[in-house]
Amino acid sequence: MLIFVAYLSMYNGCACETLVIGKVKDVVKRAGCILLASVLFVCGCSENKDKKIVGSWQEVGDPLGRLEFRNDHTGRAFWPNEQRRQESEAMKWVLVNDGTMVSVMTPPGAVNFTIKDDRLVSPNGVVLVKVK
Repeated sequence: MLIFVAYLSMYNGCACETLVIGKVKDVVKRAGCILLASVLFVCGCSENKDKKIVGSWQEVGDPLGRLEFRNDHTGRAFWPNEQRRQESEAMKWVLVNDGTMVSVMTPPGAVNFTIKDDRLVSPNGVVLVKVK
């Protein structure tokens, strides 16, 4: 009888340890899943400011004025010459001022455009809207 009680208490102790270890594993697994989901959510929701700029921007009121921004921070600037023919030049661009401005660098020099919700505005008032 004594041997049976000792065996039963060993069996119950082992079962309790297995149960506790199983619960700990479940908690750790859930915490890991929640952490992974949180990281993916934050990464997915964080705004990539470069994506906001990449594409073609058309000058309002002048179809010959356009800037094309590429992912690799290069692009092309298009503008009308004196004969109203479109000219273009390679450009580079970089976000400045905590992403509130984009600096467009062409051979004549750099121009800093203010980034608004749906448009770019140059210091001399030229407005560009995104077309694609």
